[in-house]
Amino acid sequence: MKDGHKVNEQQLVRWVEVSPGVFVFQLNGKRGTKGMSQLNDLLGKRSEWRDLSVALVDMTGVANIDAGTVQHLADIIKTLRLPGTRVLLARRDPSIDRKLTHRGVNLSDITVCSSLAAGLWTALDIVES
Repeated sequence: MKDGHKVNEQQLVRWVEVSPGVFVFQLNGKRGTKGMSQLNDLLGKRSEWRDLSVALVDMTGVANIDAGTVQHLADIIKTLRLPGTRVLLARRDPSIDRKLTHRGVNLSDITVCSSLAAGLWTALDIVES
């Protein structure tokens, strides 16, 4: 299991490979935009993301989902979809769904989960089927 957890408190994104090809990207903190920017940087720099089969983006710990956060999230979803990765989004605030569709994200292309636990179960079901 690869673990990208950073002890640095400045790091707002943690990642872990929970199963071969299944990665969870967990955003923490009150400023979602900065975390999304760090996630965007991570996706551009690491070669193992090219082999993703399922990417679960966990936003349940993000308290403030502003327009910048939504734009970054839309860009990340589009980036992850290019190689054929199944994208799951765990979020507490259902209003993000409407905001994403306004940014051009087709929600039929991703699976939205109401909790991290639900997202993990869904991700594992995908790889087992």
